[in-house]
Amino acid sequence: MRSIIKVVFLSVITMCLFLPSALADNSVTRIDGKNRYVVAVNAAKKGWATSSTAVLVGKDAYADALSAVPYAYQKNAPVLFTNSSSLSTDTKKGLQGLKTKNVTILGGTKSVSSKVTTQLKSMGISVKRISGKNRYDLAANIAKQMKSSSTAVVANGFAYADAVAIAPYAAKQGYPILLTNDKGLRSETSSVMKSRGIKKTIVIGGESSVNKSAYAKLPSPGRIGGANRYEVAANIVKKYNMSTSNTYISNGFAYADAASGASIAAKQGKAFIFTNEKTLPKATRQIIGSKKITSFSVLGGTSTVTNTVISQLKSPVVGKKVFIDPGHGNQDS
Repeated sequence: MRSIIKVVFLSVITMCLFLPSALADNSVTRIDGKNRYVVAVNAAKKGWATSSTAVLVGKDAYADALSAVPYAYQKNAPVLFTNSSSLSTDTKKGLQGLKTKNVTILGGTKSVSSKVTTQLKSMGISVKRISGKNRYDLAANIAKQMKSSSTAVVANGFAYADAVAIAPYAAKQGYPILLTNDKGLRSETSSVMKSRGIKKTIVIGGESSVNKSAYAKLPSPGRIGGANRYEVAANIVKKYNMSTSNTYISNGFAYADAASGASIAAKQGKAFIFTNEKTLPKATRQIIGSKKITSFSVLGGTSTVTNTVISQLKSPVVGKKVFIDPGHGNQDS
């Protein structure tokens, strides 16, 4: 009888000790702002108290931002956004707060006008521009400004999410991100790969993004694909065993927020995954479960990542088979 009581007593004590920690909420912080400019500045503040250099792209020039992260990483610089016609007020404040002295603009004057250059110079900031006749040429020209590497990443220049998903890993490894389209290998990309002595290629996206013909022309290619952008991002984290101690996550269609997230994820050497606006996709839940991720930084406000997603991320059983979402806006215990 005494032995039974002792077992029960120990069991109760064990439950008291371990059950609270087992069911503790995951850590979730949100990096948001009233617009994409503020989100980018607030993301930068997570990695840089001050930054002598910043990389600047146009607010809708998502293609220009695709190759920005590896280049910015080598310059120890955050990626920020501006209006095309004039320097955004929030970005100006961000640059002042970061005490930035040098800005590299990526893209032509249609993306970031000459007026922006003039405004930056009036702030005492030195300005450099890397441009190109198109998105493929720009990516190639950015690669030429990076340190030499025998490996390059190739993604579809219109599949923005694919390039953003690989950006943190590519940045850490010093790999440039080059672009092509679904019709075949672009000459701009082929040319710069030859001139830079690229020996190995990481292709991001399925055959609908980078087709067999383009793939066959690349040096020692290997492909990371997936059924959708969420699965591609998850597969990248699986493939390269990226650090998930604090994982960054953004809406897979909010490209400006995603680029800002990829910039800070690269700076901190962390994994980067996607969600949609209203709920965590299956592939994202699965990578969270398999990697046992318990800490997240979410990019964007409630218009791009709802509080329902935040609640799902906080759940200690997110990614587990027991996780259920009945669809009423919250999750069950």
